[in-house]
Amino acid sequence: MIKTPSSRHAFVALNEYSMMPLAKTVGIDVPEIRLVDMAILQDLPPLNLPQEQYAFAIKRFDRESTADTTELIHIEDFAQIFSAYPHQKYSTTNYEQIGKIIYQFSDKKLLIFSNLLAVYS
Repeated sequence: MIKTPSSRHAFVALNEYSMMPLAKTVGIDVPEIRLVDMAILQDLPPLNLPQEQYAFAIKRFDRESTADTTELIHIEDFAQIFSAYPHQKYSTTNYEQIGKIIYQFSDKKLLIFSNLLAVYS
């Protein structure tokens, strides 16, 4: 999957790329990642993208493929848990609300929440 530069936030590709090794350090499974030079990407739709050099490439972790089939692996993010629409994904919740959900439903409360803070703070 390729994540192109954001028109709302500067250097998202570099930020996400630099956060993945930190996530791996605290024990989170991290898929294969790399930075891709925007100059080599072809056939992008006409988007008003900022003039940043890199896009972020991440191997899909929600698919498992064999020679014959592709199996979809169901995942949920906190936007789904809070019933947020895509345009509300980053404005509906905060760390306190996420922490309360983890505390209520997980037996590894402190570990999960500290991992989230380590990665996203």
